[in-house]
Amino acid sequence: MPNCASTLAELLESDLVSSGWDPQFIGPRLPSAEQRQATLSSLSRSLLKKFTYEDTDKEGERNSAALNLFLEKNQECRDWSLSNVLGAPDEKDIREIIGEITSSLDDFCHPNAGRGLLLTFGSIAEGFNLGKGSNIGCTNVDFYSKLTCSPLSTTSVRLAELYRLAISSNPTWHSAEIRRELVMGTRIVAGSQLTFVPKTDAISRTICTEPLANMLFQKGIESVLLRRLRQVFGIDLTLQPEKNRVLARIGSRDDSFATIDLSSASDLNSIGMVRTLFPPSFYRWLEFARSPCAVLPNGETIELHMISSMGNAFTFPLQTILFASVVKACYSRLRIPFNRPSGDSLGNFAVFGDDIIVVKEAFDLVCRVLNVIGHSVNLDKSFSSGPFRESCGSDWYLGHDIRGVYIKRLDDDCDSFSAINRLNIWAAKHMVLLPLTIDWLYQRCRRKFFVPMHEMETSGIRVPRFLYESRHSHRHFGPSYKALVISSYRVKLTDEESLVLAARKKRGKEQHSPKTAYLAKAWYNADGHMLAALAGKLRDGYFVIRTFRRRTVVKVRHSSCWDYVGPEPSVRRVSDDLLVITGLNLGKIKP
Repeated sequence: MPNCASTLAELLESDLVSSGWDPQFIGPRLPSAEQRQATLSSLSRSLLKKFTYEDTDKEGERNSAALNLFLEKNQECRDWSLSNVLGAPDEKDIREIIGEITSSLDDFCHPNAGRGLLLTFGSIAEGFNLGKGSNIGCTNVDFYSKLTCSPLSTTSVRLAELYRLAISSNPTWHSAEIRRELVMGTRIVAGSQLTFVPKTDAISRTICTEPLANMLFQKGIESVLLRRLRQVFGIDLTLQPEKNRVLARIGSRDDSFATIDLSSASDLNSIGMVRTLFPPSFYRWLEFARSPCAVLPNGETIELHMISSMGNAFTFPLQTILFASVVKACYSRLRIPFNRPSGDSLGNFAVFGDDIIVVKEAFDLVCRVLNVIGHSVNLDKSFSSGPFRESCGSDWYLGHDIRGVYIKRLDDDCDSFSAINRLNIWAAKHMVLLPLTIDWLYQRCRRKFFVPMHEMETSGIRVPRFLYESRHSHRHFGPSYKALVISSYRVKLTDEESLVLAARKKRGKEQHSPKTAYLAKAWYNADGHMLAALAGKLRDGYFVIRTFRRRTVVKVRHSSCWDYVGPEPSVRRVSDDLLVITGLNLGKIKP
């Protein structure tokens, strides 16, 4: 850990000890004292847990650890067999539960009272879409660049042929594809490309970048699964995280619900398990759209024994469906009513990917079945008793949110501003002063911009109006201030000539910018332009160039409602305290 992180950890400990934190005291306490200690301990553990920094050796260690874990899980998927895990005679009850899971998944995959097929060519083609991440061979991450001026990467010729067949009924899309194919062609690849992104100080996260044609079919499958998930289990993945958090809070308060977290869940859905539990007609579409291999960073190609990895569009809804079926079968075995969520109703279970909540009585059986189907329960993050529960980014202790603050990077002023603002909000929620920690972060800022309470957390240090002295104030628009604004490179589509002229104008200090590099490879696809516009993928005719380093500019703004803290309910509840705590932490108010 670099010196800056060590210093920050020491200052935080001093602040927390001043607020009554005792990291070594383990004796009995009153509930209020326990909650206070749990809150302070949570911040101590979280602050630098995900902190990463630019160090080639350390980054190599994190990536190596992630790669070894990925290869280990891939091997576990290859070795999984239901007969191996259910060989003992006393596993009869588990066999029956597996049978119920299979029956539940069969009903899920055959709508219309079992007479229809969930996944068909038509239903998948209706959901063709693209994600926000990169795809193999694409010049940028926007819709126009991917579909109309990049090679069509695919793991099989058949996938490309079916893609063109699916869009043949759409004249604009079909014409755009013909133009794209004439210029860029089709690229056959072995499979996805394994890459790394930061996760914690100890290990990175693996993500597989998918071929473009595969991703289109994966997104089509995802859209079908999401609709069916709402119909059968009442789970809307856009609303479910909040329901998970509410059930976790209830469980921490009255011990009625248990939370289950899985290790490497995305990488443990083995092909053998999916083929065993899901109907053949459903499995064949997953097999068709997935990447059969992954190319490692060193160029080595390995066969994937998992049905999908993180980066595959249908991974998340697929595992949500699987785990919800496991919970349903276990409830049936224990004669517990299966009350699914609906509208504002929470139900008596919750599944959001690998974030699972069940009634306490079903915890042991659900964990046992999850282990049988090849998954590993993370016992450090699963809770069935006691006052603590964790789910969907929330930590609850006796019904109180004690979630800490995570600092991932401190590379520039935007990172420091964000850390200061989030720590001030946390301090206001829990009435804890952190003057040493925040002063150290404040001193790291090269440019010290003070902004209104409603401004972006990366734009400056939020301060109350009575602490801000403005030299200029507009009669209607309020006091002026400087803000650090994240700026992006934008490209406007008009015609081929404008792209060429834009490329020629990029000289001097901008000649090596991401925009220049993109314009050097870009070409104008008129039908693709129309397609992107009709799909709503352009904003004022522009799309944004993806960059990996933040680009900021200083802008002068005005605010007529300086102390308005924004719409977030959890922050609104402490708005008055936040104004005072911010001043105390920054040393601008004497306590």
